[in-house]
Amino acid sequence: MGMALYEIDQQLINLFEMGMDSETGEILEGYELDTKIAELEMARDKKIEGVCLWYKNLQAEANSIKEEENNLSSRRKQKEKTIASLEKYVANALNGEEFETPKVLIKYRKSSVVEVDEEKFLKKHKKLCEKVVSYKFNKNELKKMIQNGETLSGVEIIDKRNMSIK
Repeated sequence: MGMALYEIDQQLINLFEMGMDSETGEILEGYELDTKIAELEMARDKKIEGVCLWYKNLQAEANSIKEEENNLSSRRKQKEKTIASLEKYVANALNGEEFETPKVLIKYRKSSVVEVDEEKFLKKHKKLCEKVVSYKFNKNELKKMIQNGETLSGVEIIDKRNMSIK
């Protein structure tokens, strides 16, 4: 294995220090400074080139991975759209009734979600929100308040049936 880049640089410095007369600054006789410097500079250039080629390879690999991530993300999003479309199609066909075969089971479970009319709600209950880019409502807290008999302008609980396909 070759020398590290910092070792090559240090050897170049050492060559200058050892190959020159400290008083006159002239190159000592018989000391082949030019040849030794040329050899070290060649090794240094080769080392830098190697690091740069490694950099380029890593950059190309990173770009390739990013492109594949984008392709996979696009495929996933398309599959998710198809899933949503199929779920809506089956839900419409069954109109809330359960369905079972040896390979498929469709059941429904009741759930409720809180729907908030922001404009109406904020007029009276701004303290129950936290400001983000718009308002983020604490729907769990709002649901508890309504269930405890409070009337909140612009807020209602909507019962739903969520389909589960297994």
